[in-house]
Amino acid sequence: MNALDEHPHRSVEQEPLCGEEEFASVLRELVTRDAPRVFAIVEEYRVREDAWVAAWGIDLGDRAEVLCVEGGFRLSTESPDTALRLFSLTEDVTAHLVWVPEVTADGGTSGSR
Repeated sequence: MNALDEHPHRSVEQEPLCGEEEFASVLRELVTRDAPRVFAIVEEYRVREDAWVAAWGIDLGDRAEVLCVEGGFRLSTESPDTALRLFSLTEDVTAHLVWVPEVTADGGTSGSR
């Protein structure tokens, strides 16, 4: 017995819902619809004197996970905006939340969902 045998939605008698290609398409649509959004927290030094990516994060809808670029610091917050506030506590540094553009089906990018 393995984990699939114990899955609550698995039925031994159940036939496949559709063919392989159609099912692959359904999976791609599911992943595209539910994909988390990626963002960066960029720190601006003084007024446009310099900037660097301080952290990368993903917005999972009910929370955001953030990893510092320099390592050693990871956090879970209720939202990307909450994480941004934590990076806005240093004098002479302004933190910005920058969303990574999403790749569209034709290979282009989109700034929002």
